[in-house]
Amino acid sequence: MLDLKSLAGRDVLLVEDVVDTGTTMALLLPKIQAVARSVRIVSLLEKRTSKSNGLRAHYVGFSIPDHFVVGYNLDFDGAFRELEHVCIINSAGIGKFRHYLKNLSSGGKTGAEAATGGGGTAAAPPKEEL
Repeated sequence: MLDLKSLAGRDVLLVEDVVDTGTTMALLLPKIQAVARSVRIVSLLEKRTSKSNGLRAHYVGFSIPDHFVVGYNLDFDGAFRELEHVCIINSAGIGKFRHYLKNLSSGGKTGAEAATGGGGTAAAPPKEEL
């Protein structure tokens, strides 16, 4: 656990993968602001959603629609994090790769292992198939 006293008088940059509703940051931010000299938020992705509490990152890589995204280490139940791109996963994508997800949820091989049959490098599922 981080000792917040170590942040006293410092400039802090909070790094987030996805700012969705803003709930997590809204809980964390006041605690850090109480001790830090300044606090800024940077996020790779920021969702445009009506569920947002209004919290906005100071620096945003991409603003995205309110959909569940996977890839680039963002996952769905442990799957798809090895994709080299970010994409929306919909019900058709979940259905098409159900075997992949089932294998992971049953304690089977990781995504790359399942896709290659046990070893080597997995080719990510084509973007248009998700």
